[in-house]
Parts: sequence; C-alpha cells; structure tokens
Amino acid sequence: MQLLASGKTHAGHRTSNEDCFGIELELGLFVVADGMGAGGDAASRLTVETLCAHFRENPRGDAVLEFDAAIAMAAARIDECSPRQDMACTVAALSLFGQGATIAHVGDSRVYRLRRRRLERMTRDHSVVSDMELTLGRSIAHRASHPMGTVVTRALGGGGDARPDVRFLDAAPLDRFLLCSDGLTDSVVESELRPLLARGTPDDASDYLLEQAISNGARDNVTVVVVDVLSL
Repeated sequence: MQLLASGKTHAGHRTSNEDCFGIELELGLFVVADGMGAGGDAASRLTVETLCAHFRENPRGDAVLEFDAAIAMAAARIDECSPRQDMACTVAALSLFGQGATIAHVGDSRVYRLRRRRLERMTRDHSVVSDMELTLGRSIAHRASHPMGTVVTRALGGGGDARPDVRFLDAAPLDRFLLCSDGLTDSVVESELRPLLARGTPDDASDYLLEQAISNGARDNVTVVVVDVLSL
C-alpha cells in the first residue's frame, strides 16, 4: 500500500497545546491524541509514543488485537504516572495495511473517510452529548456550547473507561482519511469539512482545515492528520 500523509497541530486560542499526533508512514499507522487535565500534554504524548512503539514491535500483527493491547498499555502507563488521576486523553488511530483499514478510538477524537467526494464519519464519540443524540434520535445543535459538550464517557487515564471501539473497513485507491481532535470538529461544522479536506495534497488540506478552525475562533487545541491511499 502506497500512502501519503501530513499532520499539523495548533494551540488554537489557548496558551498551551496538549494535543499530540504520530505518523509512521512505513507502518501505515497514524494517531491523534487530545490531552485532558493538569498532565494532559504528558498523557497525549505517552499515548502516541506507546501506540507507535507497539506497532513497530508488532508490524504484521492483527491490527484489531494490536490496538486493543496498545491502548490498554497506554492507559495503564498513564494511570501509573498519575495516581491523583489528573491526567488523561482521548485518542483516534488508523492502521492501513494490505487491502484494508483498521480504526480505533477512545473519547471524542474522530476519524473521517473521504471517498468519491463523500465524507463519512467513521467513529461515534464516547461523550454525554453523543449518548443524548442516540437516545433522542437526532443531532444536538451547537454541541461545543452545550453544558455537557466537553464531557467524555471514555478516556485513557483518569481512572475511567479506556475500552476502544475498533473496526475494520475496506480501503480503496484515492481514499482520503482525516484524524482530528475535537478542537477541529467543535469549530468547523461537518458541512465545511468536506470541501476543505478535498483540496490539494494532504499537506494543503491540513493547512486549510487548521486555518478555518482558527478563523472560526477555535477555543481548543486543533490537531489534524490527513492520509491519502495512493495505491493498494
């Protein structure tokens, strides 16, 4: 599988950046982590480092099993570093190998797939608002400003539920994937994402997405990783 990827991160309108991303092009592994709490930056960095190291050690393993193992390992390491439970993160990860893609996520960092100009969200947020939407059977407008808009129901660290949702799907030449922290999706609505994501190279699209998020007044850190499948 031939791939091309780019990752960018910006503090948004915050003074520090607790997001982290990883790109392992030769392994076909891509990760975005969004830190929370006083040690959020350390939690996100540790998560990305753990996933990348695990896949380097197991480059041809079953990606579903490897994501389960790597995320559990990262969560355990965060808990060991933070006995007061004041550091945690969400994560979204993508493994591209052979004829398919494996996606894993915990929390509200997301993965999207752009195929033939159709944008699909491939993850469902582990969040209070997402659970409310599922119960109501409709979307909640202005998620970012909702009183429970920032409350996640799963995360790595913090003594919470770190179980990932992991799924396998097919991949095709010309597919483009987007991994992002909620700083992007809280400031750029999905109808804006598709035309921005579709433009130019992965590096171009990353720039356009970040620029739009900042222009829209992003109040949180914004991180994007854009991945093209050039051939299988």
